[in-house]
Amino acid sequence: MKRILLFTLLSMLAVFAFAATPRAYTQVLVTDQGDLLPGVENTSSSHHPDYYMEMFVTTRPEELVSTATHIATQIRICKFGNGTTVPFATVSTVQLSAFSTQWVAGEIIRFNVTHIPTGETATWDCTIPEGTATWGHRQPINPFPEGIVVPPYTPVVDDVVIQGHFTSVNWDFNDIVIITDPVVDADAIVIDPITGEYSITVPTGWSGVVSPTKAGYIINPEYREYANLTEDIEGEDYAITKFVDPNVPVITYPAAGEVFTWEEAAPITFTWEAPEAGFAPEYYEVKLDDAEWVTLGNVLAWTSDALGEGEYIFNVRAVINTALGKVKTPLRATLGSAFGNVANKGAGPVASVEFEVIIETQPDIPADIPTPIAPGVEIESDIDLNYTGTPTPEQEDQIIAVLPNFNNLNETVVVVLSGQGTTNLSFTIEQPGSWYAVLIVGGNVVLPDDPNHYPVEVPPTTTITFTGVNFGAKGDVMVVMGTGTDPTLPVELSSFNAVLTAQNFVKLSWTSESETNMLGYRVYRSETDNQAEAQLITPIMIEATNTSTTQHYGIEDKEVSVGYTYYYWLEAVDYSHSSFYGYRSVEVVGEIVPELPVSSIMGNAYPNPFKATTNTKIDVRVKAGENANVTIYNVLGQVVKSYKVSEGAHTINWDGRDSRGKLCGSGIYFYKMSTPSLNQTKKMVIVK
Repeated sequence: MKRILLFTLLSMLAVFAFAATPRAYTQVLVTDQGDLLPGVENTSSSHHPDYYMEMFVTTRPEELVSTATHIATQIRICKFGNGTTVPFATVSTVQLSAFSTQWVAGEIIRFNVTHIPTGETATWDCTIPEGTATWGHRQPINPFPEGIVVPPYTPVVDDVVIQGHFTSVNWDFNDIVIITDPVVDADAIVIDPITGEYSITVPTGWSGVVSPTKAGYIINPEYREYANLTEDIEGEDYAITKFVDPNVPVITYPAAGEVFTWEEAAPITFTWEAPEAGFAPEYYEVKLDDAEWVTLGNVLAWTSDALGEGEYIFNVRAVINTALGKVKTPLRATLGSAFGNVANKGAGPVASVEFEVIIETQPDIPADIPTPIAPGVEIESDIDLNYTGTPTPEQEDQIIAVLPNFNNLNETVVVVLSGQGTTNLSFTIEQPGSWYAVLIVGGNVVLPDDPNHYPVEVPPTTTITFTGVNFGAKGDVMVVMGTGTDPTLPVELSSFNAVLTAQNFVKLSWTSESETNMLGYRVYRSETDNQAEAQLITPIMIEATNTSTTQHYGIEDKEVSVGYTYYYWLEAVDYSHSSFYGYRSVEVVGEIVPELPVSSIMGNAYPNPFKATTNTKIDVRVKAGENANVTIYNVLGQVVKSYKVSEGAHTINWDGRDSRGKLCGSGIYFYKMSTPSLNQTKKMVIVK
């Protein structure tokens, strides 16, 4: 190893003829082989600015000579020599004449040298020899203080060696290549192919990466990193294993080029067989088209998500993702080459199959096939049709415009049909009741083939027929069906009420907003809520006015008894149809203590339709022991407003505003009464 040593050089600068004690001496610090400290190139007449040096006799520390207080000719660090007869070296020179007191043999001189950029400092002591006034030229002070190094000169040691072994249970050590970065001489790397022992000789202080490799094998760890090596290092071992690829699987479903024709998107279960030869796969990976690979277990089937129309490529590959020993494992056939090319993650070749999906949408109502469109209602058509069960807001407005009594239908069915061409439509009804049905085509109302056979009573009659319905240029067809009231009646009732007078009579009143082609009105009464049991109490029809302005009508029923409840229906009669409204119930109380209703009932809203700036009333009766919730919804099923009702008879007045007081828009609304014994929903309409 190289080490910086302290030498002395006597320079006799001047000896005069008169007697005097010489004390002009030079102290020199050099390297033992004529080396230069890094960057020290200044001449012997100057001091290098990166260094600070000071000297003093330890018994007289106050006599300090330093590069900060004395000129360079008295104390300096510089380059010395001529490079030929005198090798270049870095020296620290001090003129002893710079001291104010004569030196004395045996005294100790202390040296401090600091490298200013790094702050590193070297310090040592030197004893002045006895018996002479000079020190020999380039003679080292003996002994030199151990470990003294002038910064930043770093001692350089000889090369260091990295050693270790390659280990493997089944594989040999031939063809192993060790790559270093930075690169070292090829002769510096030795590998024994029999024992797996290796060594790498690098310079002292070497920093870099060592990466062993062998084609087709896994070496663990993949590499090792080193920094500033100053001594040999052992035990740097590596383990060798190998990836072995499986062969390609065999896809068994679907067949290549297969076409799937479906009515709607559906999944496919893909199947395959294990590779016919080679190493057994650990697991499989699949993907469709350019999607990411999906990792499965050791299975032979995979089900996709629902696939829509399009062309697809299914891919599957077998994977061995664990380094294997040197063992051949044939699966079904004679083993071929067990050691194929290594692929990413140990995955073998990809098996692929192309196929196509075609979606042929089936009509909602296939031609000549009875198809349910509502509970107890089937439709049959001569042509394929599609339908939606919810009309658009514009279609709702059109229905209300052409069917004055639409909102008085019960069990209402509204269906929008679409198709191409002309067809006959038949509606088979199994839901009991008196059924009406009309079509709205191009904004016009179309009646059934036999309008006199109207309404249809179920049971026994179950069919309403329309012939020659045109789905061409006229677009969609709306079907409106329901029980209770003929939606085409040319009267718009805004109210129908029954109240008890002070004389214990029942006063019946109703209001029409407009009338066209009306004959008049009849009133029916029953002691039950069954309309079939109701008796006519107006043998003479009450004539209609047939005006477009609001008209008020009323009669008084005096044939009632205290303690009874009566139910009333109003029949509106035109030239070809009649329609019933109600019922309205009244309990005649008198001196008899009134009884609570025996059943919970919700009446129709009146007026209905009603204008947004007015009110509508809903009569409800809640039987003893029950409470009711009456809730108003919009067509989206959202709650608009709700009321809590206790037992007894009540009238709810709704002003057309929601629970926040905001005025609701025109359109269809639903009101529902819910009690432990009853759930009943009806419609009402707000108009502009």
